[in-house]
Amino acid sequence: MSIFCALKANAQDYYITFAGTGASTTVSAVKVENLTSGTSLIVNGNDILHLTNLSTGVSSIEYGQSSELKIYPNPMTNYSTLEIFPPVAGDAVITVLDIMGKPVFRIQTYLESFRQVFRLAGIKDGFYLINVKSREYQFSGKLISNGQSNGTISIEKVNTIIQTADETKAKTVNKGIQANVDSNKNVSPTGWHVPSYIEWVTMENYLIANGYNYDGSTSGNKIALSLAATTSWFMDPEPGMPNGTGPPAYCNKSGFTAIMTGIFVSGDFSEHKGASWWLATELNAQSAFSSTMSFMSTSLKTGNITSKIYGYSVRCLKD
Repeated sequence: MSIFCALKANAQDYYITFAGTGASTTVSAVKVENLTSGTSLIVNGNDILHLTNLSTGVSSIEYGQSSELKIYPNPMTNYSTLEIFPPVAGDAVITVLDIMGKPVFRIQTYLESFRQVFRLAGIKDGFYLINVKSREYQFSGKLISNGQSNGTISIEKVNTIIQTADETKAKTVNKGIQANVDSNKNVSPTGWHVPSYIEWVTMENYLIANGYNYDGSTSGNKIALSLAATTSWFMDPEPGMPNGTGPPAYCNKSGFTAIMTGIFVSGDFSEHKGASWWLATELNAQSAFSSTMSFMSTSLKTGNITSKIYGYSVRCLKD
């Protein structure tokens, strides 16, 4: 027998006793598992299990349940984003468990040792635990769903490292290519190229002049919301921020689908709270131009001069 412990919210204590059904009404031992920490213990069947601070209702859930796993929006309706920060690379299993501790969906995937983003959809109304487990680690987070799904659950990985218009060929590019801007020359699939500073500015000016500013104006740079994916960004209540909250008509209006990717620096992946792209235009042997978006800004900033020691994403343009 396993015990599934719920979220701490409106707290109560519970005292649980055990009894069997069938051929015997006695229970010799019970295994109690903490699915959040991955720990367990064995208690005697005649013991009384005291569960402290268990939820009888949920008022809210904080944005991040742990440093290794962030789940948002939470509660969810149609979908939720899973940000996973594995300590080491390797095969892992992502499992969705219901309030009874029963797995309702599971996928096996390879996780790199840096931030990766998954989109979870199809969850029915209820309380769930998201568990990420490999041979080297295990961590979990709680999720509330207010959805009315038909129960067809899916977990899809969002490409947060290399963004190109040719997704199939992009999958052959690994995170190591982010380590040096000079490798931009080799990133693009055949028939594509990394755009220059002039090409980025041309896109920027076109979007501004053609009503992609979040307030409908045609002057000033307020195009971040029209460029940003509707998931993966930190939430900010201010209008026009690249977080998918609104105004709704301008959320990813351009179809650019910019993802909050972070940066690669000093041999590690760093959460950057924004998106940064290398441009093909170099300043000198040490620096090149880049374009950035911050989760706290309504604009796209093109023309930053950046040291080549940083690993940024690239967006490929068809020739």
